[in-house]
Amino acid sequence: MMPYLTGPEFYVRARFLDAEIARRILFVSGGPGLAEERFLRSIPNVLLAKPISYTALLEAVLRVAAGH
Repeated sequence: MMPYLTGPEFYVRARFLDAEIARRILFVSGGPGLAEERFLRSIPNVLLAKPISYTALLEAVLRVAAGH
């Protein structure tokens, strides 16, 4: 959890400033509420569910870096 913004709020602000940067945001879920769950299903970004293995994190970062 971020101290001043939710993940969706951060994403919306990032997208406003630079859509390419927003596309590269990886979301990490610790059990989102219903509103966050709907939001995460509405965007194409990668979502990793906790607990995250090193391998899963590395694969997600490489996939995003490659533009997939």
